[in-house]
Amino acid sequence: MVPDLAYTDPDFGKLVRCAACTNYLATCRLTAEEQRLTVDDLTDRPEDTQGYLLAMRFLAKAMLGDPYGFLSIAGVKGAGKSLISAALVASFARSGREAVYYTASEITSKLMDWDARSDDIPGDPMQFCERLKRASVLAIDEIDKVRWTQWVVRTLGDVLDWRHRHVERQVTILTMNLPPEQWPCEAGVYIEHIASRLRDGRFHRYWPAEFREQLPACLAGFYDVDGQGQQHHYAPGLLLIDLPDARPGLRR
Repeated sequence: MVPDLAYTDPDFGKLVRCAACTNYLATCRLTAEEQRLTVDDLTDRPEDTQGYLLAMRFLAKAMLGDPYGFLSIAGVKGAGKSLISAALVASFARSGREAVYYTASEITSKLMDWDARSDDIPGDPMQFCERLKRASVLAIDEIDKVRWTQWVVRTLGDVLDWRHRHVERQVTILTMNLPPEQWPCEAGVYIEHIASRLRDGRFHRYWPAEFREQLPACLAGFYDVDGQGQQHHYAPGLLLIDLPDARPGLRR
């Protein structure tokens, strides 16, 4: 294939590089070490008696196998949320799919303090928002670390709303310390509509019936009952992790 082969993007009406010729690892915004991560790098911990880490790996692998919708994970620092998010971005990029990783504060900083000379994403803030909307895989880490003002709801909230309306062909990964109902909001600002998108039942992933004996305890309360009265357990698209910070015990 010719390395510089390009085609006209119907969404933007301009030439873009052929996807098969693009090194998505080079543009995913992960470090060289993070680019080598896999989902299985999130290993079990003795204190994880409820199987939260197993549930996270299951959700991540389900996303890789059937890439659509939102995957949202909430929990304290050091629970493995950023690792699983980076591993998913790296895995998608290695497979030849556009994937990009940002923290929420990086996004709001780029939008508020735009430097027109930046070589990261040329153009104006609205073009940046368009890239966030159109990215095949978008991971936003620490989304609860920004103060949700009317402006943030109009900009970042608009990106999430657009991606929610295109869930069948896009992947959105969100990590946070606090669930949406506890995000810091400016007085008079409400984000219930954003929270409802993260909790969309379409993003639940059903646990294989043949492995029911291996169901993590943390998923025991999540199930549907079919017309024959059979329970079908699932991992929710917004998973709350109740694990302590593992970092104090880590060594180089």
